[in-house]
Amino acid sequence: MERPEHVPLGKWLIAGGIWIFGDNTVGWRAPSIFFSIVSIFLFYFICRRLVRRNSLPDGEEQTGRMGRWFRLSTFIPVAAVFLFATENMSFVMGHIAMLDVFSIAFMLLGFLLYLRGNYLSCGFVMGLSMLCKAMALLAVLAIAIHLIITRWSEIWAIVRQCGRRLLRKPKLPDIRYRVLEALLIPLMLCITWVVLIPLLEYPATHEWVDPVTRTEQMLDTHLSLNDEDYGSPTGMATNPWKWLIWPAGIYYWHD
Repeated sequence: MERPEHVPLGKWLIAGGIWIFGDNTVGWRAPSIFFSIVSIFLFYFICRRLVRRNSLPDGEEQTGRMGRWFRLSTFIPVAAVFLFATENMSFVMGHIAMLDVFSIAFMLLGFLLYLRGNYLSCGFVMGLSMLCKAMALLAVLAIAIHLIITRWSEIWAIVRQCGRRLLRKPKLPDIRYRVLEALLIPLMLCITWVVLIPLLEYPATHEWVDPVTRTEQMLDTHLSLNDEDYGSPTGMATNPWKWLIWPAGIYYWHD
C-alpha cells in the first residue's frame, strides 16, 4: 500500500468521496469538509459540557436575548468555537485531502463521550481516530491527565486502600470505584486497533496482515523519515515537543 506509514481509515474516507463525486477536487475534498464541519459542532458540545456549571452567580443572571449570549455558559463555548474554526487544523486542513481532519473529528467525539461517562464508546471512537492517524494515541494521554486532575481524590483513595490492604493481605483488595471504568478506554482502543487494521487493509492488499507487525512497520517508517527525503527542511523530522516552537513550519508541497 502506498504511504505505508499511515493507517488506512482516513484513506478509505477520502476514497469514499472520490467514489461518490468522482476523481476530482470535489471528490478529494468533500469528506474533509464534512468532517471538519462536524468537528466544529463536536467542539462546541465539548465546551458546553465543560462550562455548563460556570454560568453567572445567582442574582447576576442576564435576562433577554442579549443577556443569554453573554452568560459564561454560552459566551465561552461560542468564543472557543470561533477560535477553533479559524485555526489552521480546521480552516486549512479542513478542506484538503489530508488525514488529520478525520483523526481530529473522531478524537473530539471520543472526548465528548468521555465527558459523558461513556468510556467503552470513547475507547472505540479513539481507536477509529488512531486508525486515521496513529498520533491520536496522544489523546488518551490528555484524557488520563484530565482524569487525574478532576478525580484525583478518588484515585488517591484507591491508591491508599490498595496500599493498606496489600500490607495486610497478599491478595488484591475488592475496590469499587467508578473511576476504574476509565480503563475500558485503552482496552477498547487496543481491541479496535487490532481487529480493524486487517479488515481495513485487506481490500487494498488482498492479504491478511498481522496488526502487531503492521504497527511495528508504521513505527519504523515514521522514525526513518528525515528532512533529506523531502529535499528541503519541512519539520517532518522534528520531535513532537518541538512542534509548538518549530520556526519554519511544515510545507505541504516543498517544490
